[in-house]
Amino acid sequence: MQNQMVRANIPLNTILWNLLLSSERIIPHLVCMDGFKMSVQMNGNFHYSQIDVHAKQIISCEIALLSQHEDLLNDYVDGNDVFSYIPFEVVEKIVEKHGGLSHFEAPYAPDKKDVVLQIYILDKSKEEDSNEKNN
Repeated sequence: MQNQMVRANIPLNTILWNLLLSSERIIPHLVCMDGFKMSVQMNGNFHYSQIDVHAKQIISCEIALLSQHEDLLNDYVDGNDVFSYIPFEVVEKIVEKHGGLSHFEAPYAPDKKDVVLQIYILDKSKEEDSNEKNN
């Protein structure tokens, strides 16, 4: 299950948007194929992010808790370990640079790394089933 979202070619914006709509409202850490990890947050509780609710698009987000230095964030250093207003295109470039998205890891429960992905895929399949019934 770990790499199912990569094989399914689900856009990163879509994955994170659906997680944003989940009940927790906190996105677990993104873990890339090469092991690189980062926290990417965006919603009304984070002052350094922007979303377009009508277009269902993430415009910018807050990044923190990097597992290693990332050169693509050099222009966004603000004196601490939190990077603010990072354009979502930069997030996509970082994930691509590190081999793509492998899975999510909840910092409070690292052994549950696939739970969020499974929930997303199950919710998506329910939506598809509902669409089929309506057609």
